[in-house]
Amino acid sequence: MWQHVLISPETGYNFNMDMFEEGAGRFNERLYFEAHESWEKIWLTEGDARKKAFIQGMIKIAAAFHHFLRGELAGTSKLLAGGLERAGKNKEVWEASFPEWDIERFMEKVKAFNEMPPDRRTLADIPWILHKPAHKNSFHRDQRR
Repeated sequence: MWQHVLISPETGYNFNMDMFEEGAGRFNERLYFEAHESWEKIWLTEGDARKKAFIQGMIKIAAAFHHFLRGELAGTSKLLAGGLERAGKNKEVWEASFPEWDIERFMEKVKAFNEMPPDRRTLADIPWILHKPAHKNSFHRDQRR
């Protein structure tokens, strides 16, 4: 029997954890549309309204950076603002589910990107979604970002 978080009692498989990890990996590879697709699978199955709102915010952020890569600057700003607002209000709930991810730092970096003048933004300014440095299996990208 599957629950809203889709943990299989037989295997312990946690659909949301795997899909979030998959989406974060795709995001960090600059595959923003694909990250959006991974996270949308969570959004479609999540039963908790606050977790669902957080993941919807992450989907909007990924979509925003997809627009940015396509040169659609107005769409980028609008989606980032919506994603930050939606995810930012609910990140504490999701941090409890994924304590190894540094969501706080990611949101700060996304906010800083959105506050930059649109004509000054570069691909290098897009933040990574990182594991917290103290986490045992940290993702070893440039931690300064």
